Amino acid sequence: MMADIKDDFGIIITCSENDYLFAKGTCASIRTFMPDVKICLLIDGDFDLGNLPKIFDTKVIKKKDVKDEFLKKNSFGWGLTKMIAFWESPFEKFLLIDADTVVYGDVRKFADFERYDLILDMPQSEYSINDISQFYFNVDKIGTYYPDFNYRYQPFVCTGVIFAKRNVLDLDEYKRFFEIKSVDEEFYKCGEQGFLNICFFRAKDNNKVKIGNFNFQFLIPDYSKEDAISKFPIPIVKTENPMVIHWAGKDKPLISNDDLQYVEPMTYFRRAYLILDGVSNKSIQDKILITEDLARRRNVSANIFKRVFRKIITKLG
Repeated sequence: MMADIKDDFGIIITCSENDYLFAKGTCASIRTFMPDVKICLLIDGDFDLGNLPKIFDTKVIKKKDVKDEFLKKNSFGWGLTKMIAFWESPFEKFLLIDADTVVYGDVRKFADFERYDLILDMPQSEYSINDISQFYFNVDKIGTYYPDFNYRYQPFVCTGVIFAKRNVLDLDEYKRFFEIKSVDEEFYKCGEQGFLNICFFRAKDNNKVKIGNFNFQFLIPDYSKEDAISKFPIPIVKTENPMVIHWAGKDKPLISNDDLQYVEPMTYFRRAYLILDGVSNKSIQDKILITEDLARRRNVSANIFKRVFRKIITKLG
């Protein structure tokens, strides 16, 4: 299955300030299993990146670096930042991942760009109508906005892990996304996820793109903690079945969430980053990781309060 991608391939990680603590672990995992691969950080916000770009020889794209004015104006924030990669990726072919992930093995095994333009995860089960309405889009209104789209039995995916070619998507389709959201804020679900799945599979049905589906994304919320531990042991081992571990959903891989789910792979690679950054003492590492976790919790709580407050103000006129 492995294709020749020596020409121009890299991994793009999208993150905000709240997820940067995880991006450090993501980068460390990439360097562990794919030491020669190029990395790019696609950043939402303007915050201190520390030594990470130097440690991993990482390219950084911030708002000021985006060339297209429409993308620069509209494509930052939850579920939007990653969209920039489809047109302004520094790599012709890339793996686009969220920051709440780590790779476990060399996932370039799945980068079969000789046969496909997009390479997506393989859903583990068929989605019900209720599932689609919860995670992707309002099925009652799909005929209003996309009357030509046969959405039933499409292999919809979590869009936190995507292999793609640059310019595989139509920018005008993305502009229409904002037009629809302006009149129907609740049509698309989960940030960009509903839109991207519609966009991907409409293009496939219209023979505009070739899509491959392989099993390479392990969604932590979908499995028991015991399953995750057996599949991704720490300390790490060599594997013939590489995957991207994704902590999708509200429970992120904080150390304090260890009782809820398996967070050790992220903790392991966050520590690996600190070692590369010159912090070898485990007790000092613990203090840094706990401090980062607490800061994230405070910021997330503050952001939730701000969103609720804005909604109240809007309703009051």
